[in-house]
This record gives sequence, C-alpha cells and structure tokens, in this order.
Amino acid sequence: MTISVGMELGEHIYSSRGVLLLKKGTVVNDHHIQLLSRHEIQKEEAAIRTEETSLNPKEEQTLLLSCYKNIDKNKALTNADIKMISETYLQLYKDSSLNILDINDQFQNEEYLYSHSLRVALIASTIGQMMGVNNNDQYLLPLMGLFHDVGKFLVDPAILYKPTFLTDAEFAEMKKHSLYGQELLNDTQLPKEVVTGALMHHERLDGSGYPFGLNSKNIPMLVRILSVADTFDAICSNRVYKSTQSIFYAIEELLKEANSNRLDIDIVRPFCFAVMDLLRGRKIELRNGKSANISHIFPANPNQPILCVEGYSPINLKSSGLTLFQVAKI
Repeated sequence: MTISVGMELGEHIYSSRGVLLLKKGTVVNDHHIQLLSRHEIQKEEAAIRTEETSLNPKEEQTLLLSCYKNIDKNKALTNADIKMISETYLQLYKDSSLNILDINDQFQNEEYLYSHSLRVALIASTIGQMMGVNNNDQYLLPLMGLFHDVGKFLVDPAILYKPTFLTDAEFAEMKKHSLYGQELLNDTQLPKEVVTGALMHHERLDGSGYPFGLNSKNIPMLVRILSVADTFDAICSNRVYKSTQSIFYAIEELLKEANSNRLDIDIVRPFCFAVMDLLRGRKIELRNGKSANISHIFPANPNQPILCVEGYSPINLKSSGLTLFQVAKI
C-alpha cells in the first residue's frame, strides 16, 4: 500500500510492536509521513495489521508513569521519551472505552503530573470528537494534553508540591512552567501545536491569563479546547493543597469562567452538556436526603436540569434559579 499526503487511510496502521500509529480514516499529512518514517515504515510498504498484541491497560499506565518519571529525573525531554509516551497512550486509548466520568474515577490515585496529563489528553480528545474537529486536529489534541504540563518538571519541587498556598514569589515561579514547557518541547520533533499548547494553556480570552496576557484573537481553537480540559481536570483532581471537588462544582466553575469570557463558551457549554448527559440514569443524592435523576438538560444552562425527585413533582432548577451543585449532596 502506497501512502501519500492527502490520502485517507482505509485501515489502522500499527508499528512493529503492535502500537497503533494512525487510525483508519486519518487524512495523511507531512507529520504523519514523518511519524511512519521514524518507525521505519516506508510509504510504499505500510505495515497494516488486523491483529495486534498489546499490554493490558494497567501495564500501559505503569509504562507511561515511568516515562514521566524519566523526564522528571533528567529534567529533559528526548524524542525517545516522546515516542514511548505517544505510542503507549495511543495503545491505551485504542483499548479504552472510558467516558469522562470514568477517566476522573480511574486515575485519581496516580502521581498527579502523570495522571493529570493523561486525563487532560483523554478529555481534550473527547471534546474534539464531540465538536467534530478534523482528523489532524483529533490527532493533535491528545498530544497537546500529554505534554502541556511538562514544564512543571523544571519547577522547584518544594514549590510544585507545597501543601499550603503559594507566596506571590512562589506563584510567579510556578507560572513560568508554561515557558519551561516551551523550552523543553522546542527542540523535539513534536508538532508546533503541541509546543503552543504547553505555552498558552493558561492564557484566557479576556487577556487575564499568562504568560503573555493574550486575548481571544491570539488564542488558537485547539488551545481553547486544551484549556477547558485542563481546567475541568484541575478542579476535579486531588492535589497536595486541595481535596477533590465534585463534577457538579467543576461544571459550575467552567460555566462561570465561560460567562466571564475567560474560557470559550462555545466549548464549555456543549462539554458541560455532555458531562451532564452522562449522569442521566445515575442516582443523585440531594441535600434534603432525597434521591433524584436528571430528566432534561438545557443546552444553554446545563447545570440547571429538570430533576425527577422521589416523592415530588419534577423540579425545574432553571426556573427555580438553582444549580445542581447547590442542591446535590457533595
């Protein structure tokens, strides 16, 4: 099979180790050709396989963790690290049927920088699928998630893992992780979009972010998606200085950020709707001791659904001016 730029793949392409490199339906670009070349797969003789062997998900997670620990130890990111992380993630994601709620539950107890990067990759990829981005962007989004926080490996561990609030000077140093990430990634073979993601994922549409205080005109769409994924997971994650927050609280905060023009409302609303839709059929304990189920979600106000509550008529939180975070037992 001859592979050329612009063609759409009719089959998955795997490396000699059985790791998925490109998915069926991918429209091949120059970066894909380079990827195949690095795996010694010639354009004229692509290794197309219908059966492959793989590590189990737990082994893949352990391998990914060891890769991130290697970056932390060496304070450097090599193309070998990138290859291993990217390949292992692709294999894990290919084998994974996790939804957003499962992602949050399954990876909470792993080392934070590793598990956060993995979750952000999966969440960003999910948002991309939800928004119908093209195949190339869908390829880029998980890579952006995997490497968006690598600059934190260059931050003083005493600051990074400090269990109390940072001083102004410490926070100023912490914010440099975006610049450190750019430095680590600049000399690698990763696409420029991945470098941009590491540099800009804390920029905000209203110009209040860092490191440059860019506004909406200068923040690419893929970075906006990455920022939503990063913010959502940061709120839900267990950190040394804060405990895990509920998904209801995370949705509330995302919508506040979007309504304040910090995050993109056109990404946040459908993402929050999708998360709420995953909660349909799940029993939700309310603060009054009753149990409820979500029966209807308003696309423009996904945190204010209609609830079916045992022993009561349906409650329209939107009409009541309440949110699910306000009435649910946390």
